[in-house]
Amino acid sequence: MATAPGDSNFSSESAARQRIVDIYRNRGLEPPPNIEAQVQRVVSEGTSYLGQIRSHAERDAASAPTPQTGTTGGDAQFTSPAAARQRIVDIYANQGLEPPPNIDAQVQRIVNEGSGYFAQIRSHAARDAQGVADAAEELDNERSLNYRGLAGNMFPWLTPGLLDLFADEWGETGEPQFALDKVRQSAEYGRVFPGIKREDGSLRMSEGDYFGEKAGFREAMSEFGINPADYESQLTDLFVNEVGARELYGALGNAYQRFVEPGSEDTSMVRSFLDSFIGSGSEVDATAAIRDSAAYDQVFTGNRREDGSLRMDEPDFFAYKRGWQRTLVSFGLNPDEFVGRGAFRESVEGELSVAEVDARLQATQDGVLDRAPEMAEWYAQNYGIDLTPEAILGMAISPALQKDVLERRILASQVGGEASLQGFSRNLERAEQLARAGVGGDQARQLYSDAAMQVPTLSALARRHSDPEGNLGIDEFENASVLGDAGVRRRIGRRMQDEQSSFSTRRNVAADQGGALTGLRQR
Repeated sequence: MATAPGDSNFSSESAARQRIVDIYRNRGLEPPPNIEAQVQRVVSEGTSYLGQIRSHAERDAASAPTPQTGTTGGDAQFTSPAAARQRIVDIYANQGLEPPPNIDAQVQRIVNEGSGYFAQIRSHAARDAQGVADAAEELDNERSLNYRGLAGNMFPWLTPGLLDLFADEWGETGEPQFALDKVRQSAEYGRVFPGIKREDGSLRMSEGDYFGEKAGFREAMSEFGINPADYESQLTDLFVNEVGARELYGALGNAYQRFVEPGSEDTSMVRSFLDSFIGSGSEVDATAAIRDSAAYDQVFTGNRREDGSLRMDEPDFFAYKRGWQRTLVSFGLNPDEFVGRGAFRESVEGELSVAEVDARLQATQDGVLDRAPEMAEWYAQNYGIDLTPEAILGMAISPALQKDVLERRILASQVGGEASLQGFSRNLERAEQLARAGVGGDQARQLYSDAAMQVPTLSALARRHSDPEGNLGIDEFENASVLGDAGVRRRIGRRMQDEQSSFSTRRNVAADQGGALTGLRQR
C-alpha cells in the first residue's frame, strides 16, 4: 500500500495509536477492537502498514449503513455559504478525500434547501471513498501480479504453489530474499524438494540442479532397462546420500557389465544392486551385497571359494563360460547337458583354464576316440563309464582327474586296445604299468604286432625244452621287450640256444649277437 499525507515513521506507540484513530474517525468510524495489534505492527514495520489499515477502514466504512435522508450530529441550518462550504469540506475529509469539483453547487443547495441536503452529500462522499478503495485494491492486485511474474523470472523452479507463497511474501515485505527464505522453510517446499536439505538446514544443491539431477536419475535407469516409476519414491534417498546422476549412471553401467551375462535379458541382479545402492549410496557396498546373495551363487556357479574370495571377476567368469561352452561344442558335445551334470561347476572350482579343457578333450579325442574301436571299448570297460563319446570326453574334463592320470589312462587304453586287436587281453593294472613306462600309440601297435608273431614260438620253445621257470607268454614278452627284464631276456636266449643245438639245421629262429630274438630289439 502507498503512504498518504500525514504518514510518518512512528517509534512512539501513542503517536501510532492516534494516527490509527484519526484514520477511522475520518471515515466516521470508531477505532477497531484490534487497535493494539495494529499499533505494534506500525511500530515494528513502519508506515507501510498504515496503507493496509487505511484499506481496512475504507472497507468497514463502505459496509456501514449510509443514511439517505435526515441529518447527523454537526449538521445544522446554514445560511452562510462559508459555513456550508466548510461543512462539506469536513464531510469529504472524514472519508479521506479532497472536496469535490462541484462544491460551489453543493454550497448553494445547502443555502437554498437547508441541512437535509447534507445526507446526499455524505452519500456521495462515501461512494467516492469506496471507489478510491476499489482502485487501491486493484492496484494492489496488479502489484501482486507483477511480483508473481518477476518471481517466476528470477526463480524458474518455483512451482505454482511456491510461486504464490513467494509473491505474497515479497509483496508484504518488499524483500525478495525474505520471501525466498520463507518459501524454503515451508512444508510445500519440503514436498516439492524432498532430500534437498541437510540436517543442518543447508542445501545440498540449488533447486534448478535438483530438478536436473532428478531427471538424470530417471534417464540413467531407463538407459539400463529399468522403469524409473518403480523407484520414484526412493529417489529422495539418492539425494540424502548425495549421489549424483552421473554417479548413478556409472554405477549402473558397472553393475550391468558385471552382473548381466552377454546376450541375456535378465537384469534382476542389476535391480537388486540398484536397491542396495540407493540405500547405501556406495557402489562398493552394493556390489558386496550382491556377491553375498544366493542369486549370485546361482548365476556365478562355483566362483566363490570357501573363504569367500572370488576365483574370477564377473566379466572374466562370463568370458570363461563362453570359452568353455565353445570348446565343448567343437568336440560335438552339448554344453548345457554338461552344465546340468555339474561339469561346468567342477571346471570352475577346479580352476581349469579353457586351454586345459581343450587340451584334455583333444588328447582324449586323438588318443581314444579317433583310434580303433577297441581302444574306446577297453577305456569304457576298465574305467567304468558308458561307451559313448560324451561319457569318455566328459571324464576327461573332470578336475578330479589329474592331467597326468588322464594321460596315463589314454596310453593304457591304447595298450589294451592294440593288445586286443592282436588277440591279447590286458587288464587295467598291466596296461597302466606299461603306460607308466611310456608305452602307447605307435609303440603299443608295434609291440603287439611283434608279440603276435613271436609269442607263439617262445611259448613252444619253453614247452619243448621244459623251461624250469614256466611259460614264455605275453607277460614275459612285454617284460623283456619294454620293461627291460634281463632275467627274461636270458631265459629266452637259453631256450633259443637249446633249440639251435637240437635243430642246428633249422634257421627259422635265429639268434642275434646278444643271444636274444631278432624281434626283441631295444624299444
